[in-house]
Amino acid sequence: MQHRFANYQSGFKLSHMCLLCVLHLAAEAITIAPQNNATFTRRSSSMKILLVFVLLLSAFYCFGQKCDCKTNPDFANFVACTPQVFDNGSRLYWQYNCDSSWLTFENKAHHKKILYSLTPDFTGRIGFSYASEYKSLFLICNRLISGCCDPPEFILFDKATGKKRRELGRLLFYSENRKYPVTIGILNSNNDPAPMAIHYDSLVIVNVNSGKRYMRPLPKGRLNKAMQITQELFPELLFEDTKIKDDTVILPYRYKLSDTDKVWHSDKITVQMSLYP
Repeated sequence: MQHRFANYQSGFKLSHMCLLCVLHLAAEAITIAPQNNATFTRRSSSMKILLVFVLLLSAFYCFGQKCDCKTNPDFANFVACTPQVFDNGSRLYWQYNCDSSWLTFENKAHHKKILYSLTPDFTGRIGFSYASEYKSLFLICNRLISGCCDPPEFILFDKATGKKRRELGRLLFYSENRKYPVTIGILNSNNDPAPMAIHYDSLVIVNVNSGKRYMRPLPKGRLNKAMQITQELFPELLFEDTKIKDDTVILPYRYKLSDTDKVWHSDKITVQMSLYP
């Protein structure tokens, strides 16, 4: 994909040059009319308006969002091109042609950065998708495979520059409420060692705005035992249907205590988000 990135970035540079040319020509159009002939001035004023209109259309062409493939119009069903506009004026949006789709970050100064690229027909099923906005960061969900059964991973990006700030890995929950900028994951779940060599005995609660991390203990050995019995690869798959009530997150999960258990046991963890500033 690197050659595509180079082509896109070259296009962005050309667009920037195009805008400078448009602004220069528009400025000239506004100042060319002579002042000693009223009739000529009125006519030239009309021409100036028309010229500025044409130049603005040209600018739109230079900067227009690319979302089209005439040979495969069905790509419009896979790629949602509506921009996500952040409160600082930055935008996040998909573009596509017949060859590729790419997720673009653009700040309020119109500096652009491609965050991800893939083929249009896989857009939304694997790879990056927007998740949530916070004070100075935004959250991206990264689906590693299509369908089940690998939980997605999450990445925080800077809302002003589009730079990657932190990889959070797999999560049980992320808040979409700006009042409670909290994510919840399982300690050690994103480590490389074999799953049975590490212990999943704590939740990790992160306040995205402050960057503070908090630990919340889980019943010792319960998740590891359940994974050993059921051969689940990820502890996140033991959790089901997260619920939210006011500022409280309810995380139900299932487990087994022995190989002879015929039914699943169930329990839940509650996290009051306002307690994690």
